[in-house]
Amino acid sequence: ASRPADPPRAAALPLADSTATSLKLLAFYRLTVAAFFSVMALLGPGTFNLGETAPRVFTTTSHLYLAAAIAFLLVANRVRDAAVAQLTVHVLIDILFTTVLMHASGGFRSGLGVMLLITLAGAALIAARKLTLFYAAMATLAMLAEQAWWLLRGDAASGSFTQPGLLGLGFFATAVIVNRLAERVMLNERIARERGAELAGQLRVNELVIQDVQDGVLVVDAQDRIRLHNRQVSALIGVPSLDGAPVGEVAPELARHLDAWRSGGSPS
Repeated sequence: ASRPADPPRAAALPLADSTATSLKLLAFYRLTVAAFFSVMALLGPGTFNLGETAPRVFTTTSHLYLAAAIAFLLVANRVRDAAVAQLTVHVLIDILFTTVLMHASGGFRSGLGVMLLITLAGAALIAARKLTLFYAAMATLAMLAEQAWWLLRGDAASGSFTQPGLLGLGFFATAVIVNRLAERVMLNERIARERGAELAGQLRVNELVIQDVQDGVLVVDAQDRIRLHNRQVSALIGVPSLDGAPVGEVAPELARHLDAWRSGGSPS
C-alpha cells in the first residue's frame, strides 16, 4: 500500500510584520536613549550626575552608542530576515553600552541599570521564552559584574549586591510576564484568524447553496439592508444588483411583510 502524502507545510515567512514593527520601535527607543546620552556628554561630565566617574569613557561610549543606534535603525528598515539574530545583537549591545555608561557614572547608584527593563520588555514581545530568559540572565550578570568591580576596588558604598540582585529578579520577572502576555495575545490573534477564515468559508458555502435554490432567497440585516440574495430574487424584482440596498426601496411589499413578522402579527 502506498504511504499517504504528508500534509503541506506553510511556507516560513522571513520576518512577520508585527516582528518588524517591534524591532523598529526598539530601534527608535534606542536612538532616543543614545541621543540623550550624547547630549549629556556634550554638556559636560557631571550633568545629572552622568559621567562624573569616567568622563572620557562616558563621552566615547555615548557617541558609539548613538552610531550603533543609527545603524540598527537603518538595518531594521531594510533587512527583512534574521529576526532572532537582529534582536539578540540589539539586546546584547544595549546591555553592554548601558553597563559601561553606568560604570562611568558611578556604578549601580547612578540608576541607569533600570533602563534595561524597557529593553527586556521589548525583547520579550518578540523572542521565545528561553531566549527571553537568556537576555535577562545576561543583563543580570552584567549588573553583578559591574558591582563586583566596585567591590574589588574596595568601594564600601558600592559593595553590596542586594540592589543589583533585586534588579536582576526584576529583569527575570519582566521578561517572563511580558513574554507570557505576548504569547496569549498571539494565541488569541491566531484563533481569531482561524475562526475568521472558517466563517468566510462557511459564508461562501451558504452563498453557493442559496444560488442553487429554485425559490427566491433574500437575506437582510437588522437595518433592513440586503446582504445576500440569489438570482431568482433579482429576476423577480427586476434589479440585477441588490447588495446593500434597503429592502423597503426595492420591495416595499416584502418590507411590509417583514415588519409584520417582526412585530408578531400578520400582514393585512
